[in-house]
Amino acid sequence: MGRNAKGLLGILLGLTLVLVAALGMVATPARAMDAVIQVQGDVTAAIPLRMDGDNLILKKGDAVWIKDSGTSCYVLESGSYQLESDLVVDAEILIGSNSTVILDLNGHGIRLASGTDAPVIEVMGACTLNDGDPECVGGGHPTGFSGGYLLGSSASMPGVHIGGSFTMNGGTITGNGRGVIVADVSNLGNASAFTMNGGTIKGNNAGGVLVQSTSSFILNGGTISGHLNSAGVENFGIFVMNDGTIYENKGFVAGGV
Repeated sequence: MGRNAKGLLGILLGLTLVLVAALGMVATPARAMDAVIQVQGDVTAAIPLRMDGDNLILKKGDAVWIKDSGTSCYVLESGSYQLESDLVVDAEILIGSNSTVILDLNGHGIRLASGTDAPVIEVMGACTLNDGDPECVGGGHPTGFSGGYLLGSSASMPGVHIGGSFTMNGGTITGNGRGVIVADVSNLGNASAFTMNGGTIKGNNAGGVLVQSTSSFILNGGTISGHLNSAGVENFGIFVMNDGTIYENKGFVAGGV
């Protein structure tokens, strides 16, 4: 074989090797990274509150809920809670000064046992009241109401007594002495405060909301109505009405404020 032929054969052999190498290369796609889902905020499940219908024993989570020996109240520590049934209590529910509580009525009610002379809820810390099922009816619901409720048994004691901070987003406060009292003294180091964004305060014996001298009430939504013996809002402190409705209240102060 001549020199030129050998040279040409070498060139062809080289090109063949290059082509084979190119065909043998398989591009490996970059592997997609696994999706990472981040959940922000408090994802702790709400602690259920319920009453055993067979023996009327209160339960907080899986434990029997008994009155605190020092305060003789049913205490709620910091956390989120949700009613799974109506509750009948023979003492107030206390949210202490170091506690921050979210309470979802979930269409159920908290009712004071007959003869119990106390608020339904005493807020000395911070509490937010929600109602996750405002259309719920039946059971122990007061006539004409749906959704969650706080129902007292005293003609003089309020549904909620605030010595801290209370935010109402839903539910109905009815059948108490006063619906809500925003007290002078706060255990949070500043004036007691009530913010109402929704829900209803209706049909309480001594009026809707009493705002005492160093406290404040901001009304952003909801309804205050149907109080026969006093105003919807009796204000001696700071009252700001941004929205909401006050109507059909009667008393020596005024029908509204």
